Amino acid sequence: MTDDQQHKVSAFCAPPFSNRDPTIWFTILECNFKANRITTRLTKFSHACGLLPPDVLLQVSDTISKAPTSDTPYEDLRQTVLDRLESSEATRLQELLYKEELGNENPSDLLRRMKRLLGDKYTAFDKSIFLHLFYQRLPSTI
Repeated sequence: MTDDQQHKVSAFCAPPFSNRDPTIWFTILECNFKANRITTRLTKFSHACGLLPPDVLLQVSDTISKAPTSDTPYEDLRQTVLDRLESSEATRLQELLYKEELGNENPSDLLRRMKRLLGDKYTAFDKSIFLHLFYQRLPSTI
């Protein structure tokens, strides 16, 4: 590793881990890897482990212990974290149908949260049903 590469790795900075949306956390983390020219899977794995909170590390300890023998330690860690922490599709659909409310926010905030609950299924979800659910949660004055 050259001095420049060592400097880049030591200057690496990432956002705090979020249990609420681990997918976006990994997306931002990977953007930071790219910006810092970090391409080695083991280096990515080490950074990710260093940034995960202790309670998450305990939940994925089996994957961490397999890292020395894995060809894809970072990818394995990422997938395990996502599998264990992300809400299931059924749970997200339940939240969309029964829990999401406008509250004190703007309608655009509600719309964004509802779309996030559907994730990549948003494009396949019937738009008229989705809009009906959204409009149903808005005050009648809007």
